[in-house]
Amino acid sequence: MKITDDVKEVLDELVGRINALLEKKEYVVIGFPGGRSVKAFNEELRKEKRIDWRKVHIFMVDERLVRIIHEESNFRLIDESLLKWIKIPQENIHPFKIQSEPDYGIKRYVSEFKRYGGNFDIAIFGVGEDGHIGALYPKLSIKNDAEDFFILHDSPKPPRDRMTLSRKLASKIGMGIFLFVGEAKKDAFNKFRQAGMKTEDLPAKIAYDLKDAIVYENLGWKS
Repeated sequence: MKITDDVKEVLDELVGRINALLEKKEYVVIGFPGGRSVKAFNEELRKEKRIDWRKVHIFMVDERLVRIIHEESNFRLIDESLLKWIKIPQENIHPFKIQSEPDYGIKRYVSEFKRYGGNFDIAIFGVGEDGHIGALYPKLSIKNDAEDFFILHDSPKPPRDRMTLSRKLASKIGMGIFLFVGEAKKDAFNKFRQAGMKTEDLPAKIAYDLKDAIVYENLGWKS
């Protein structure tokens, strides 16, 4: 695992992994979350000229149970901070669209995800003040044993209704990028560095389980 405060270093690692994967496979699957941290990161990522976005498929790491044009939609944030700025085919973009079905369309999303391999080659996570990633919250949804994605209605952060990747899926990703951005993340970052802290208490500790993880810390950033 690499820890850095240099966003260029993170981008270099990301670009290198994408291009290395594309030497072996047709496309790369990347997971994106919402949040202010990833918005700031995306504003740097969209300037990157070394990525062939035609060979990248984008899925959501987590989403609020709202329409994708809603102001609270994670996809809308990704769209406005990244997708509108890059040349990526529309068919390569896979938002979670809430459905009028009992499961809100989660089975459809899992099926679509599995058509592209059923795993994230790369996933980006904005780490919350409590150390959550996606909608995997300490002592709560982090305990869910779903294989892929699941719905929750008890998020401690509003809105309460969300979908998220599972702990099992998060533990299988090829490369994880964990963003600790902002003064409010200092406590979470300090706990992240503590050897005795468990994943159940700080979900971002999943980074330690991955074969490849990059941690970007910019604790002085003010939104």
